Amino acid sequence: MHKFVNFKPFIQFLPAGRKPVLRFAASLWVIMSLVACSGLPDLPVTDESYRNWARYQEQLDEINSWQIHARAVIFVGREVYQVGISWQREIDQFVIVIEAPFGSGVFRLETNQQAEGLPPIKLSMPDGQVLFDESAEVLLTRVLGWSFPISGLKSWIKGLPL
Repeated sequence: MHKFVNFKPFIQFLPAGRKPVLRFAASLWVIMSLVACSGLPDLPVTDESYRNWARYQEQLDEINSWQIHARAVIFVGREVYQVGISWQREIDQFVIVIEAPFGSGVFRLETNQQAEGLPPIKLSMPDGQVLFDESAEVLLTRVLGWSFPISGLKSWIKGLPL
């Protein structure tokens, strides 16, 4: 059974000048809580807002180069793994380095520029093995066993809907 906290003994021991301050603080907290719970007014969607959004999407779509360093968590059943990810992109060329958990190696996924006649995506494994495929997603799923939606991440990083 939960009992409510009784603040009366605490308030009785406050100096006389502090009781109004405590009441003011409690009142302010209640008012701020009520204001925070109130909803914001709905803003009308106008033709101008659609044009602004379209212009903003075009500006974001022009961004084709970036460098990102991040950490990610992968859940496999009840197990949790943390990986490091570095992604460097220049127009249509990219390099994604995935640092596997527990120092078990580095996977390097990149566009294949050197080898003619081979698929466009190259994955270098920690043991030195090199694999090729048409799709980065398929290659990572086949080798690592988890899906890494690289084509969708491009839009996600830019803040664009898919």
